[in-house]
Amino acid sequence: MVSIRKPHRWLVLVAVILLAVALAGCGQTDQATSSPEPQHQSKPAHKPGHEHDEGLVEWSGVYELEAGTYSLIFGKSSHDPSIMVTFLDKSGYLEEGDDLVAHHAALHLMEAEPPLVAPGTRLKVADQACYNLTLEPEGTTYELHVPESGTYIVFTEHFAWEFDMQIVSADRTAVEPRDVREYAEPHAH
Repeated sequence: MVSIRKPHRWLVLVAVILLAVALAGCGQTDQATSSPEPQHQSKPAHKPGHEHDEGLVEWSGVYELEAGTYSLIFGKSSHDPSIMVTFLDKSGYLEEGDDLVAHHAALHLMEAEPPLVAPGTRLKVADQACYNLTLEPEGTTYELHVPESGTYIVFTEHFAWEFDMQIVSADRTAVEPRDVREYAEPHAH
């Protein structure tokens, strides 16, 4: 057995405590508030055995958005009264494999269950902004405020095509997503 001198024992103890604190969780989220402020958290590290409701995120797409105002439009909704939508700044997820980290971050934000937001509310598009949007049966529109131009990954709780979801610029031009991914099998409601 290796003997550690007393001064070094303290250093080892401090290093072990710091490592334990660093590995203690998968990230913390802010407490939900009654305002439509987005939920935020730091980029999480995945721990083995750490479980999530993988079905909570069904779709994602990457959008190039210039600073300005957009409309987030949902068509008719006959089966779900709400949809969670998460925005992540793509610049934080550029390395190979970061698509899984981004998906994991979206899961964390949605699991925090942000409060419901009323139709017509102005939503700020920012890194790690997560909203639980109320959907009206005949269609719903939210105003999106993009303070900084950038590439954003948008994750949704349901398939975007289930609601004819669109992001439309101020000049009424639809912004098309790229790198669309579906994380679940299409299903009936």
